[in-house]
Amino acid sequence: MDLFFYNQLKIDLISKFYPFKREKILANKNKINFESYHFMDNKNIKWHVELITELKNSIDWNVFYKIKSKIVIDDRFIAAFGNFIDIKSLFYVKFV
Repeated sequence: MDLFFYNQLKIDLISKFYPFKREKILANKNKINFESYHFMDNKNIKWHVELITELKNSIDWNVFYKIKSKIVIDDRFIAAFGNFIDIKSLFYVKFV
């Protein structure tokens, strides 16, 4: 096995399971794997609009519905993120 494989495996596992706080996410966002089966699948992340704003260029918008926190999806949210999000994926989001 290649050393790169083990490094990538560690990154993927940390991205998926580590209970990141906002500060750690922002400090390490260039190391986190934001793909659908990793960070976007992490059930320990406390999502909120401010965090989404800070990560809007990094997160995988195709699987936005995987976010487990309840996010208010309203006109302001659509105005802010309409260019990023796949509107069809909102069907799966829990609305509050």
